[in-house]
Amino acid sequence: MSQTIFALFDTQAQAGLAMEKLQGGDLTSPEITVFSTQPCAGSFLSHEGTKISLFRYALVGGVLGLFAGYFLPTGTANIMDLPVGGQPIISLWAFGVVIFELTALGVITGTVLGFLVETGLPHLSNNQYGEEAAKGLAQDKLLIRIAECPADEVGKIISLVEGSGATVVEEPL
Repeated sequence: MSQTIFALFDTQAQAGLAMEKLQGGDLTSPEITVFSTQPCAGSFLSHEGTKISLFRYALVGGVLGLFAGYFLPTGTANIMDLPVGGQPIISLWAFGVVIFELTALGVITGTVLGFLVETGLPHLSNNQYGEEAAKGLAQDKLLIRIAECPADEVGKIISLVEGSGATVVEEPL
């Protein structure tokens, strides 16, 4: 049975030392997540290898908006059977504004949805970590969540993070 451990650190250096010990030890590769209320640029929290493909969401949203912007007025004009006096029923000049606006709306909607998907928001679970860890995180401390810890390695992980300077170590139920 796997467990989750939360360790709270006062400084970025302490949290970095704990990360090095956790990743360098002979552990069964636990899932480690770091929570911080302050940006930590150029540290162990940097995501240099991580690429976010937000432009793809915007592109898909824009293409869908383009098609919606074209087919909405053309479909409406064909269904309504309007008298046009010999002119073409579908006029791109007349429908251009609608096409442009729905394309822009698609790009914006795709970008917002992509942001939510890439960041994992909203996180609907209320009991993500213990009360002491939540208080410490609110006081600008760093919180490390070590998930998927095998039961036989919990003691070793706790001693590693306490040896790195963790002020609070919790095992929520």
